[in-house]
Amino acid sequence: MAAWVTCLFWSASVNAGPVVFDFESADQAAAWAVTGANATATVAPVDGRGTLACAYAGQPGAAFSVAVTGLEVAGVQSLTIRARASAQSPFSLILAEEDGSLYHTFATLPADDWCELAWPLTDFQLQDGSTDENDTLDAEQVRSLTLQELANMPGEWAEIFGSKLGEQVLSLDEVRFVGEARPSRGRSDATRVVVDDFTDPWFALLPLGGAQLSHVPGDAGRPAGLRVAFTFMPNGPRAWPGVVLPIGHVDLTEAQTLRLRVAAPGPLGLHVLLEEQDRSRYELRAAVPEADDWQARDFPFAQFTLEEGSTDENGALDASQLRVAIVVVDAWSALLDEEENGQFSLGDVLFLK
Repeated sequence: MAAWVTCLFWSASVNAGPVVFDFESADQAAAWAVTGANATATVAPVDGRGTLACAYAGQPGAAFSVAVTGLEVAGVQSLTIRARASAQSPFSLILAEEDGSLYHTFATLPADDWCELAWPLTDFQLQDGSTDENDTLDAEQVRSLTLQELANMPGEWAEIFGSKLGEQVLSLDEVRFVGEARPSRGRSDATRVVVDDFTDPWFALLPLGGAQLSHVPGDAGRPAGLRVAFTFMPNGPRAWPGVVLPIGHVDLTEAQTLRLRVAAPGPLGLHVLLEEQDRSRYELRAAVPEADDWQARDFPFAQFTLEEGSTDENGALDASQLRVAIVVVDAWSALLDEEENGQFSLGDVLFLK
């Protein structure tokens, strides 16, 4: 999906072994480069801790990114970042190998909350349009990390991922490449593969069509789902608000059915797309009735059809090749208030074997 991302990498020397940027020293800012309108990166104290404060102007067509190069992270298994954004911010996190192979994953930060982000490196997928001799992210070959914000991208991407206006701030603290393997959100057992249950304060996905994300609270203060709020605009991508989830990091070889837990204040039309590594897309449309509580909806792979205009070498959905799942609603069919606002919620996203 993100072949269009162009990363500007500046050189910085970092010692071999586990790498920690705690930003307790102002000198660490020199290792990081920023792009964007009036973008700056400086080390500043926040609540008694050193942080890398990245300030920039929200401006359509002038996307923000922050990158560090010169990494030597052989032997590490995970990446962790403590981060806060001044407004909801969708990011593609990109690791580049020395041969230019790019691997990425997604994260959307909520507004003004510190979040503890963590991924095993195995959660990073080969980026759309990139190639690698073994299709595997090799830690010993990783040389750079980029956080590319997807808001304010040029062209049609601004409509899909939205625009942000005014002064923006991204704060980073404790960027760590660590030796231990952190748990993946994706997990598997004998009968199912769970992609996400939305229990973290941040979102390992991207909002589409200007959607605003929040948690649906559950028992004992634990979030029980993801609320997707939107403002209907009849033309273009904003008529199809929703989310895109990475799924290429989980083993779906034995999967046969996608199960979504959905809630909606009124009936709506759900549109689900499953995209393979070669960009072949398979789609399914379903009507979701009004329900105050969660309803589990099963979508067998056999019911998906090749999207019009898409091609596939064998004309069949290959579960082992899936890379993203896209879940959007037809806002024309959704229940809206007087200001054209609507919403729906997702609970567990999983695949049945």
